Amino acid sequence: MLKEAEENGKIVLPVILKPRRFTKDKNLSKFQAINNPKTPISKLDENSREEIYVKIADYIDKTLN
Repeated sequence: MLKEAEENGKIVLPVILKPRRFTKDKNLSKFQAINNPKTPISKLDENSREEIYVKIADYIDKTLN
């Protein structure tokens, strides 16, 4: 997947669900996550999670249109 993104322009849209070492992984950290890696979705309240889901949907909509 990462090779496809690099070589063929495939879109990688990281969504940080749980605490991870995203920013420490040199292959992943070059991609901008839809949400702050320091605040994974699992740590957010329901309203904040819904805001991230809307942001994801908006990004997909914008990318496909």
